[in-house]
Amino acid sequence: MRIFTSSWFTKLPPEIQKIGVSRGTPRGYPAGFRKMPELAPGEWFKTASEREYKQLYFEGLDRLNPGRIVAKMEDLSGGRDVARGGAGQWLRASTGRILFLSSPLVTKSVTN
Repeated sequence: MRIFTSSWFTKLPPEIQKIGVSRGTPRGYPAGFRKMPELAPGEWFKTASEREYKQLYFEGLDRLNPGRIVAKMEDLSGGRDVARGGAGQWLRASTGRILFLSSPLVTKSVTN
């Protein structure tokens, strides 16, 4: 399984399963995505400064088991590659997996 970073608004081919890690979903977003709320930021996300946000977010991620997160992504993907936003830096550092950046114009591998 390849893991892509993405956003709700990136067009992706059907062989990639979108997995949301945000606190909510854009209004009117079409069905077919999966969610991993354990990767969403806490209630502080609206009021924290950028510095506080990063600190709190990564502290929360550090309490998770990266192996279990990847296993859940594999389970939710139904055998497809996955696309999710946020937490990419933590996932890459914690698992050593290569992530792929997705945009409407480019998809590239990220190792550092």
